[in-house]
Amino acid sequence: EDPTIVAISNGLNKKGHDTFTFNFSENTGGFDIEHQVGDVTQIVNHFKDYDELVLLAGSFAALTAAIATIQLPRISRLITLNGFFGQGDVGQQHRRAYIKFRIAALVIRKYRKILNYYKSRLRPDMITVPVLIVHSKVDEYVFIKQSQDFYRQVTSPKHFVELKNANHAITSQKDRQTIVSEIDKWLNTI
Repeated sequence: EDPTIVAISNGLNKKGHDTFTFNFSENTGGFDIEHQVGDVTQIVNHFKDYDELVLLAGSFAALTAAIATIQLPRISRLITLNGFFGQGDVGQQHRRAYIKFRIAALVIRKYRKILNYYKSRLRPDMITVPVLIVHSKVDEYVFIKQSQDFYRQVTSPKHFVELKNANHAITSQKDRQTIVSEIDKWLNTI
């Protein structure tokens, strides 16, 4: 449903790449990364006839996709867009929510479980597949530092694309086209 993901997916499809987009299933715990990794696992298992499965995820879903890439050997590549990787490097709009979550994790079991899950499972150095990281230099929601830190920790073949003027949601059609071109080029060279 996200217009940016739909536009990028359609653009990649026009360039000859099969695409499938989805929303995470509802769960009673609100955002639950372990539940989301389970959703990705079900989708990967569904596409058992495909030799190459590439995960493309933006913002908060980048954290889930990175963990799923580590856990699921059938995933052959990872692409993140303006990725959030669990750090506090976020804009004012989200800083308060991030701080509330971290404080709540000290006293509320379900939040502590979520925090412990991603802190123990997000190990970029354990990713063995090629990784493409795209992040906007001027993203005011999730600062580019998160993707830069993630990139430094990845030891598999990797490539970083810095967008100059894109907002967090990548609402500009020109920026979306740039991303499609960069992804297509990357997919055809690795």
